[in-house]
Amino acid sequence: MPSANVSISKPVHWSKDFVEHLRLVHFALVAVSVGLILLVLSAKSYNPATALRQVQEIILLQKSWSPQWLLENIIPSRDNVAAFYSLNEAKEARYPSVERSDNIRITYKPGQHVLGTVYWKRGSPQSTSSFVFVFPESSLVMPRWLSAQDSILGNQPDPFLPGGVPQTLSGFHTWWDILQRPSTVDIPTEVCPTGGIIGENTVIGDAQHKNLGSFVVLSENSTVDSPANLQRVELLVGRPSDSRQIGYIGDLPTKKKEQAFFAFGKIPQLVVNQEKLTKLFPNWHPGSFDTTFRDLDRAGHELGVLDLMQVKTIISDDAPKGVEVFEVFGMKLPSALINSWGPVIVLAVQLYFFVYLRQLSGNLHPDDAGWDVPWIGMDQSSLARIMFFATLVLLPAIALTFLGGRDILQMTADYRDTAKGLLSLKVPIKEWGSKILESILFLIVGLISALVLGCLSWKYRPRIKQEPSYSCPSQLFE
Repeated sequence: MPSANVSISKPVHWSKDFVEHLRLVHFALVAVSVGLILLVLSAKSYNPATALRQVQEIILLQKSWSPQWLLENIIPSRDNVAAFYSLNEAKEARYPSVERSDNIRITYKPGQHVLGTVYWKRGSPQSTSSFVFVFPESSLVMPRWLSAQDSILGNQPDPFLPGGVPQTLSGFHTWWDILQRPSTVDIPTEVCPTGGIIGENTVIGDAQHKNLGSFVVLSENSTVDSPANLQRVELLVGRPSDSRQIGYIGDLPTKKKEQAFFAFGKIPQLVVNQEKLTKLFPNWHPGSFDTTFRDLDRAGHELGVLDLMQVKTIISDDAPKGVEVFEVFGMKLPSALINSWGPVIVLAVQLYFFVYLRQLSGNLHPDDAGWDVPWIGMDQSSLARIMFFATLVLLPAIALTFLGGRDILQMTADYRDTAKGLLSLKVPIKEWGSKILESILFLIVGLISALVLGCLSWKYRPRIKQEPSYSCPSQLFE
């Protein structure tokens, strides 16, 4: 009978496949944890959605800023009547024959005008002339706090003019920082109905002017339509020479180029600072620009010279993506998805790993094939144990701390004073929103769960099973 050489392969022990599967799960846990940490560290450090909201609010302030808006939203600290602007002189300039006690209210509406009659002095070619006096739409506010060296607006020395909020991001940056100190602004709300004509031998408020000079009287009905045949006189804010009065001045269309002057009758004084503006914009808080508008400052650090509308357009491209957009294998994932599902995936892998480690625990014998699998979990050296503990217990907990902690720091940026320290609070924790408190609770629960699962997995890590030794007692006698 012919002989044949037959080789019979020994079946692979079950432990080898089991350990290789555990190694694959361990690699997945390390990969997910390291990936989350790298995503957090490489992500942008600002929230485009918050930056967009901040620039939109600044643009809203820019469009709303006007004397009327200030009067409606900021309570005047006092009314300047005679003390600063010497309005007693203006009262003396009224003429007994046309005495009027009611002032004309300044509405700051476009095209506000008043009919006026000029009573020329004796010896003039005509006794009276009628004009339409048009109130200005700009240059209506006179701040005294801004000195020449503080001018930040170039050709716009008065930041309280309508539209006086700077047009660029860098301009608003400096403007906001200046408002850290209280700033007074005087806004005229009423103008005297009688005024003088500034010209040759004419001094405002002087007896000579009162008896000999020409004067003008404005119509009591300031809303009456102006006849088309009357010439218009554009008024501007000004102060006659050699006089402390301030009011409206306009060039009359006459050969001698006289000017009509009307002193202001009421000038409320407003104190404008960051505290006043933050009451109108609840999302803002007093402080430097880089702390109040942290996200906008970081999003626009290279956009300072651009117009605010251009900055808004650029930032709006990233705003719909959320806090950041994480790109993984060519796929762009919103950070909200990572913040929510990242901890869930880490904990799910840890739980799966723990279940199978527990199943393997106590079932490996010293001569099993599973010990031959190259994996630090099967290496009993001290260095391998340290590495296994770090990747099994510490690494997942660090990943969850990075992910949840960064999200909480961003949400609480407006409640902390970063200038004094990372944990310096401006708003008590009990006053934080429910969303922030839920995120903190979610982080604590996730961190505790990761540590518990990591410690349990470490407890049931692969170890050599000690076989019981059986020995016969020594013979007492031979």
